[in-house]
Amino acid sequence: MRKFYESRERREELREEDELKQLILLPVVIIQLGVFGLLQYRTLILLELNYQDTTKSISRSKQYCIVLTMMKGATKLKEKVCLIGSGNWGSAIATVVGRNCERLPFVENQVNMWVYDEDIVVTDSLVKVQEKRKLSEIINFRHENVKYLPGIRLPPNVVAIPSIQDAVRGATLLVFVLPHQFLFPLLPDIREAAALHHPSCRGISLIKGLGTR
Repeated sequence: MRKFYESRERREELREEDELKQLILLPVVIIQLGVFGLLQYRTLILLELNYQDTTKSISRSKQYCIVLTMMKGATKLKEKVCLIGSGNWGSAIATVVGRNCERLPFVENQVNMWVYDEDIVVTDSLVKVQEKRKLSEIINFRHENVKYLPGIRLPPNVVAIPSIQDAVRGATLLVFVLPHQFLFPLLPDIREAAALHHPSCRGISLIKGLGTR
């Protein structure tokens, strides 16, 4: 039994030494990556599904803290995220990105979500009257995409915007989550609004398909 505890303590010591080596080497890696590498690292953390400091991921969380601190001093700029697409897939991604933007220190709280606006018939539960309302209005009022992802609450910092130019203006990170056949007509407006206001704007494609022209 004594040998068991001694070996366990030794494993803990080796694990701590390994973590320390990782933390010492991390700044060297960051210097090699440069600012563009830091921006890529930001993107990975933004899409992380479980950004939590749990006992199982303490080493990873320590690295995150150091990276975030160094990035904050290196870039001096908060990310501004825009989701392009608001269907079933886009709304699902919005729940993840919205929550992460609320808790990450290097990202602006508000997440713009471009919505292809359409009229939706809704029923007022109090007066039992049906009326037509714009989908973007419903999303911003109920924090729910009642047509494409009913029953799932969207984070309150996700704001539905029907104008693509207004949605992407000033964004530093575009997350594409719409059917590929709808992307090409939007590109001129995206290029004009995003590139002019922020030349280093980047994009992530979560599009489930390929289109050809």
